[in-house]
Amino acid sequence: MTPADMESTRWKESIRNGYVLAHLYYSLSRNGVLAALREAGPSGATVETLAAAAGVRPEQLEPCLFYILHADRILTRDGQQWALTGFGRTAADAGFENSLTAYVGAYGCVLQELNATLSGRRRYGADFERRGELVAEASLGATRAGFPFIVNRMRQSGVECVADLGCGAAGVLLHFCALDPKLKAIGIDISPAAIDEARARVEAAGLADRIELVLGDLADVERWRQRVDGAGVGAFHCTGVLHELLRDGPDMVKQFFAKMRDAFPRRLFFLGEFDGRTEADYRRIEEPLLRVKDLWYQDLIHPLTNQGKPQPRQFWVDLLAETGVEVVEIAPFRHNIYVLQL
Repeated sequence: MTPADMESTRWKESIRNGYVLAHLYYSLSRNGVLAALREAGPSGATVETLAAAAGVRPEQLEPCLFYILHADRILTRDGQQWALTGFGRTAADAGFENSLTAYVGAYGCVLQELNATLSGRRRYGADFERRGELVAEASLGATRAGFPFIVNRMRQSGVECVADLGCGAAGVLLHFCALDPKLKAIGIDISPAAIDEARARVEAAGLADRIELVLGDLADVERWRQRVDGAGVGAFHCTGVLHELLRDGPDMVKQFFAKMRDAFPRRLFFLGEFDGRTEADYRRIEEPLLRVKDLWYQDLIHPLTNQGKPQPRQFWVDLLAETGVEVVEIAPFRHNIYVLQL
């Protein structure tokens, strides 16, 4: 085999392996096998022990582990004992599992349906949709590093009640209330299924007396304004949602903030938005694999699911200046947190 043939073969097999590993790791994550491997530690565990801990079938688990053993570097085997390697214990962490929830679980259907959507035989939103509950789960994992900052700022400002716009399954509000036992909250979401799931989670957490849930479109401020005013909301939170209004142009965002300023003057607004990449940003990253996470999120999935595209920090600074909203502070997390005063 010539060097050129070898390079071509490596490229082809890397695609095959990436596809297989993504699905294997996602399944092992959701079924608890990765957690069982971490729990087993360096000494490892047998297939039967791992299967029992995760509640899966050992005869189905073993070929999955065997493939990973020989196609990747996170597993080792000593006799019948399977264990994570040192690299595996570092790399296959909670962040890795959260990314699998997004790539494979929440948005896997988008790529599986791509052949049909490219040809126009099927359409996103009409014939299939992302899994909203997994989008919410993955989003929570990607943004919660900034929650203590937000809760501390609200506490310093004397905020006793916060409204989460686009609350999904209430994951953010549950975390906020855990960080501040005195805080009350309202969650607003356009999806009946999301509100139903949120209500179940709030009740299970015993927080129904602190968290109120409202079915509504965040852009339709007048429809939910009285519920928010009646609860004494002192601050708003909206992370990873507002850029979706950009699919219809920046005027939609301007109109939203004009309504918010009229309805809730001088109140705090915590806006969380991914710091979008420009093409020049990508070109400055020499290793193509290090571009993948942001390319997938910003430049592939958002357009394919008819969402407004995430924008760079300066775009938001300029847009917010046009709305008359005061930018008090910008906290640099993966999703920048813009502390605004309406």
